[in-house]
Amino acid sequence: MSDFLDRLNAKTYEFDEPVSIQLEPSLDNSPGWKANIAESIFDRISLLAAAYKLHLLPAIDKYGPTRLNQIQTITLCDELDFVNTITTDVLVRQYIQGFLTVARRCAAGPHDVQLIIEGP
Repeated sequence: MSDFLDRLNAKTYEFDEPVSIQLEPSLDNSPGWKANIAESIFDRISLLAAAYKLHLLPAIDKYGPTRLNQIQTITLCDELDFVNTITTDVLVRQYIQGFLTVARRCAAGPHDVQLIIEGP
């Protein structure tokens, strides 16, 4: 098992390409409008969602821009909350919190705000 413990260390992913999550349009430059998730961790989150047959998270194409409206973002928040509840992976939970911070701002924001998810 010790051969795989590096997967639980954040430093392992510091040079991963980021998957960015941001609001468009952003209303100001305050924190909470954008977050980056290491590509490997994003994959983990997506695969967990697929394993539980969730709908939105596994369908996100990390290589092209995915645009979600406010209603879709509310669903995404529910799915992220579920994955966060079922996993004990500390890194996944940490990154989900950053993801949720941005997604919840979209869900609570004006109707013209979209959540944009885009990878490398």
